[in-house]
Amino acid sequence: MTTLFRAILNMSVTGGIAALAVLLLRIPLKRAPRWISYALWAVVFLRLVVPFSFSSPVSLLGGIGAPAPVNGIVSYLSVDHAAATGRFSNPVQDASGAFSSLSLAEESTASFAPTPMASADPMQIWLAIGTMVWLIGIAGLLLYAIIQYIRLQRRVSDAVRSECDVYETDAITSPFVLGVFRPHIILPVGMLTNERKLVLLHERAHIYRFDYLAKPVAFLILTLHWFNPLVWLAFRLFCDDMEASCDERAIQKCNRDEIAAYGETLLRLGTQRAAFAAGPLAFGEHCTKGRIINVLNNKKPAFWIVAVAVLAAVITAIVLLANPLEPPKEAMEPVFSPIQAEAPSVKVLQPIDIKASDFDVQAFVVPD
Repeated sequence: MTTLFRAILNMSVTGGIAALAVLLLRIPLKRAPRWISYALWAVVFLRLVVPFSFSSPVSLLGGIGAPAPVNGIVSYLSVDHAAATGRFSNPVQDASGAFSSLSLAEESTASFAPTPMASADPMQIWLAIGTMVWLIGIAGLLLYAIIQYIRLQRRVSDAVRSECDVYETDAITSPFVLGVFRPHIILPVGMLTNERKLVLLHERAHIYRFDYLAKPVAFLILTLHWFNPLVWLAFRLFCDDMEASCDERAIQKCNRDEIAAYGETLLRLGTQRAAFAAGPLAFGEHCTKGRIINVLNNKKPAFWIVAVAVLAAVITAIVLLANPLEPPKEAMEPVFSPIQAEAPSVKVLQPIDIKASDFDVQAFVVPD
């Protein structure tokens, strides 16, 4: 589990950098359709859950000096912290002068002991404590979200079906989409016909774009990185862009009077307090004042603005998803021990010059 938490920490740093980049890019994209900003948050969430990516010479991580990836994974916290800090830089040598692999193994085993509290490496202890706190935070967020969702379902359990996917109840004051596998729209009782039409345009846009699935998935990613404030900010702005892009889709074919009525409906049905993060897609939630201003000032952008915004978003996505280039793999040079380095001396035999005169001819005479 500590290994998983280490991977989450590495992805959280990369995802936080991507979130800051998207946050800055939203400023020049104000005149562009909001669905472009909404789509860019998918890059951030991908960085938060996928540890590996492709390498490219054009990369934001490479431009800010991020570590070179290994097998497509950028690691800010080394897997072997003790080795990375040079803990084993002075290995023990035995009497013969050769490196003692047994001494290295014993020291490595002592550093990464089975129990973190018995470890000689302080980083192991902090990772173990951080892992426990991280798991407690995840359990708390999920438990809170489940309890709130069950309470909401009980609250609207008496809703009466009025259309194919629309239910009405007097237990709520603001419309929303509820459900994951079979989403349906919950409306308060007594809505005016004109208001009802505009609200249904907005809520059905959520269903058409599968926002009822995108928000729970984003919340699950948030629970994994609950310790990172940049992820909370990214989730909030993701929800703001989701709602604003649905507003633009809902008023796409409305006239000026209907757009003004849409803004009045937002003002009247705006929720006074924000729902829990994993809550349903409520009509009057998330930056109601900003949504009203965006609706009333909404104008169809020129084609070149949309084209430039889409191109900028695509380039940004590639730059954010790309890792720095991996360093070339160098061939490992063989390491020789002092004994192996000293080659034994070899005596070379010199040729012997033998002449026929050197032999005693009498010694080879055969007697009769």
